[in-house]
Amino acid sequence: MNTLYKIEIFAAIFGILVVGMIMLPTPLTFTGYVSGLNLTIYSQNLDLWIDGSQSYTLTTGNGNLNLKSFMLDGEVIGKGRVEILLDNGKGQQLLVYENVQRTSEFKGPSITGIVPRGGITGKSIDGSSDTVTEKNGVWLAIQPKKIMNYEFTQLNQDEDIVEGEFYSVCAETCNMKENIFNSASYELVFRIEKGTAVRLKEIKYILQD
Repeated sequence: MNTLYKIEIFAAIFGILVVGMIMLPTPLTFTGYVSGLNLTIYSQNLDLWIDGSQSYTLTTGNGNLNLKSFMLDGEVIGKGRVEILLDNGKGQQLLVYENVQRTSEFKGPSITGIVPRGGITGKSIDGSSDTVTEKNGVWLAIQPKKIMNYEFTQLNQDEDIVEGEFYSVCAETCNMKENIFNSASYELVFRIEKGTAVRLKEIKYILQD
């Protein structure tokens, strides 16, 4: 292969890469906890229908649960707003999920949470080995606690409500500080606008090392 031909091939490849970077609005985004560690996810299947603002207690019945990550799978039915929060019983709440999205946000590919639907076993983004093991069972007792009245603030002009299914969501609970959420009992708080419902399908969590 002569030198001129090599230069032409290199120039063509370089041109494709440059055009691709220009046309892509933003790089692939990863939100949450991504690491080359061995992780065990404890999951519990549910079929819980919630059609109003209320809270549920989550209890272990077997000592404290020192949470590192807490995730939910489910579905929003209706066009109203939804917020789901995890309360540690010590005056601190963290947002697990809300169905509000800014219209200016890039709608391209993303990974939200720790493990998308189906789990991951392979390589993390830094190239290290990433092994995820899921153990499914009944780990938590879930009981309704109280019905609440909650009024949402008005949406901003650049915000929209998103309905439909969600998987492995953990807005502020992807990677929690050690011992902040370390309790035998938690409260899962649902704020749901009238005319909307949430079907909670699965709880997932990872414990502190």
